[in-house]
Parts: sequence; C-alpha cells; structure tokens
Amino acid sequence: MAETAYEYICSVLSERRGTPAEQLREDSRFIEDIGLSSLDVVVLLSDAEDELGITVPDENILSMKTIAGAASVIAPLAGIPSGVSEQEDGAENSSESSFDTEDVSGD
Repeated sequence: MAETAYEYICSVLSERRGTPAEQLREDSRFIEDIGLSSLDVVVLLSDAEDELGITVPDENILSMKTIAGAASVIAPLAGIPSGVSEQEDGAENSSESSFDTEDVSGD
C-alpha cells in the first residue's frame, strides 16, 4: 500500500486508468486536467473507501476537485499522511465545483 494518500491516488490513476505519472500533480483536477468523468471520480473514491476501509462523507466528495483535495480528505480518514504540500492541502470549497452530480445520473 502507498505510504501517503497522494501516492495512493496517483498509483490508482496510473495503474487502473492508465494516466501517465508525469500528468499527475497535486493541483491536477480530476475532470479538467486528467479527463475523468464525474462517474469516474465517484468510482475512484468508492474504490478508495473499500480498499482503505473508510467512508468519505458525501459533502466532502462533492468538494474534491484535485488530487490534493482528495488526498487531504482521505488521509485523516485512513490514518495516513496526505503527502501534499500545505498550500494544496485541503478540499476545495469553491462554489464553482466542476463535479456535476447530474453527470452521474445521465439526465
């Protein structure tokens, strides 16, 4: 298992999604930069919950737009370091979330 939440997320994106490691940075946005759909993000987080034995509250899922944001939410739940710098640490609290729940339903 990865030593930090950041390493875990990057390894999942590289191994399962085929995302080149050089494309992954703390500030990489799941949808805009990496090219995931909102459903892909939900599956990624669901897998993390299952593999790490955690439950991410729904309100946190909707605010995680970057690798750093996801790592900072997952880390304390899993009891591992986030592995992200302080300036990138934390879930984004922007009202302009690019994570659109309507994409998941297909409506």
